[in-house]
Amino acid sequence: MASYRPIGLANTLYKLWTRLITNTLYEHAEVDSLLSNMQAGFRNKHDTFQQLQNVLMALEDAKLYKQDVYALIVDFTSAFNTTDHDKLLIILFDLGFPTNAIDVVKNLYYQAHTRIRLPSGCTGDIPVERGTNQGDTLSPFLFLIYMEPLLRWLHAGNRGYMHGQQQSQKLH
Repeated sequence: MASYRPIGLANTLYKLWTRLITNTLYEHAEVDSLLSNMQAGFRNKHDTFQQLQNVLMALEDAKLYKQDVYALIVDFTSAFNTTDHDKLLIILFDLGFPTNAIDVVKNLYYQAHTRIRLPSGCTGDIPVERGTNQGDTLSPFLFLIYMEPLLRWLHAGNRGYMHGQQQSQKLH
């Protein structure tokens, strides 16, 4: 029960409020380029087709320059369930989101709880200590934010395939 992710059966006002939060945070993230170009999910003008093109170009380049390519495939099943609220707030701060926006997100999850309706009646309050609300428009965006430090770490360390790697080595 402690790892149960509640479904966002929220009232209309709550849904409107989280949509406004999502739009505001998303616009801030796009204007200030806070999200890696490698993140295409749940973003306007980004799609899986572009990501597939990137993979194909890397494979073609690796074949041309006889380079090895390694792939890591991650199964994000139940990923939204594992989002740690405190870490998420720290990431929002580290990325440069305004503190008042971070407080709004914090207030959505602070002392959040859910109940489960069973044939015998409803359970008592169950604290929601991890995860984001299923069906909430904010949840996918918060997951993108949650993943951003990993992508920045990979990029900063020049980890990953470098196009034309052998060609640039010959030039030096």
